[in-house]
Amino acid sequence: PIVLQRAYLERKNTGKWRIQVSDLYFLAGLLLQFIFIAVTSLGERTPHSPQSLFKVLYLYLERGLGISIVPMWGFVSGTSESPSYENAPVFLNSMATRMAALFLVIAILGAIYIRSSKAFPANLRNHFWFILILGFSYSIIVGLFFNPEPRYMIFTSFLTYWVILLLIDAQSNLSLKVCLNTYLIVILVVGLTASGHRSTGPDWRPELTKAKQECSDLSPEQEVRIRILPIVPQWEMVVSCKILTGVDR
Repeated sequence: PIVLQRAYLERKNTGKWRIQVSDLYFLAGLLLQFIFIAVTSLGERTPHSPQSLFKVLYLYLERGLGISIVPMWGFVSGTSESPSYENAPVFLNSMATRMAALFLVIAILGAIYIRSSKAFPANLRNHFWFILILGFSYSIIVGLFFNPEPRYMIFTSFLTYWVILLLIDAQSNLSLKVCLNTYLIVILVVGLTASGHRSTGPDWRPELTKAKQECSDLSPEQEVRIRILPIVPQWEMVVSCKILTGVDR
């Protein structure tokens, strides 16, 4: 859709449809990705019947918008009856306060957009709404027929940042532009945290020590397993004892 929208805007300006070389590379990569998905990603990754639209909309707000525009948003997991929030401050540990904070930020950004809408060129305004709607549509389709996992929502976050950058670029007030740029940087910096699933578990050094002790009773050609993150599912690294004997620490 992004390639088609760019080509459409160029046609409006030049009267000709033109595909750039970068578009061809992008489409070729996209084709290879779909082939890879079709060949290797079967089983539980196949589409399923639509799930709750309310759940999908909520997770779009959580994993698509919230984490992209609210600092220290953290991660939501668990069930709808008992949600849990990781890496979030105390005041963002309930659904009510999270939604209040999210809609407050949306309202502020919306007010900034309305205030500066006259400064938006028509094509840039169309691009703004196209990107916003694309992120929403992608999230809803993926959420309904697959699952709105955090890794699937990276594209939505990318589009959300793109929209904010377009909003920043349209500001004529230098102070407001600096504030928005700083706010976006703060979101990115404080949001670079891993969930407990990715950060809690076996430490590398103790596991390496245990593996070396295990190798003391084995031949150099044999192999041992070293536990690494994440712990669920159980991930392990297979290392030759010949390699470990050369490791001093």
